Amino acid sequence: MRLRAIALFVVTVCVAQSSAALTRSWTGAVSDAWSEPANWAPAGVPAPADKLIFPAGAAHTVMSNDLPAGTSVGAMDFRAAYTLN
Repeated sequence: MRLRAIALFVVTVCVAQSSAALTRSWTGAVSDAWSEPANWAPAGVPAPADKLIFPAGAAHTVMSNDLPAGTSVGAMDFRAAYTLN
């Protein structure tokens, strides 16, 4: 019984960590593509519920949301003028 409780705890923690939303900041360091992990800090493609920050001074302020149709993200915070294609 104790082993089952420990296994359930480990699974719960792993699921909670993998589903936690991140705050990603656009750097546009590589290209204008949202699907390029190196364009975000921390590096990675935005996932559902991730908060996206678009700061002033990014390398690319004209961007392409080339994520699959229907992909949703969390709140978006624009701190400068951007163009989304």
